[in-house]
Amino acid sequence: MSLLHERSPKGRVGEALGLRATIMNSSHVVLPLVIGALWLGARAAAGFWLMAAALAGGGWSARQRMKLERARAGRPE
Repeated sequence: MSLLHERSPKGRVGEALGLRATIMNSSHVVLPLVIGALWLGARAAAGFWLMAAALAGGGWSARQRMKLERARAGRPE
């Protein structure tokens, strides 16, 4: 605050303080929203990757089971 008083032009300290208050209050609203949106996007992406891995694992498991059943029945792949 002392730096703000020292650096602002004479007679415009109030404007500088108002601008500082506006920036501080805006950052208290905007930054949590932005960080939350980024975190939500990261969590959503992780969920999609986990689901893709689960589906790929299920597909691989089904393919292995089909190969095993065909081998038992004596049929070629």
